[in-house]
Amino acid sequence: MNRECEKIIEMINQVKPALQNVNRTTLLNQGALDSLDIITLVTLLEKEFDVKIAGTCLKQENFETVETLMEMIRQIRND
Repeated sequence: MNRECEKIIEMINQVKPALQNVNRTTLLNQGALDSLDIITLVTLLEKEFDVKIAGTCLKQENFETVETLMEMIRQIRND
């Protein structure tokens, strides 16, 4: 697992400590994260990866797994 994915997992654990055994493919969209958790996570992601996550990126499919979160960050960096 690359360092960026590990960092996202750390952030998810910080936002939602009750989630156990989060890994790259853990589904996050089945009620694991509520709207406040997502906003908090977005703030942490923006600071850590020095990106601005637009409202158009706040779609369920971007928050399904650590992999989809990382892909969203990559796309933002490439734009």
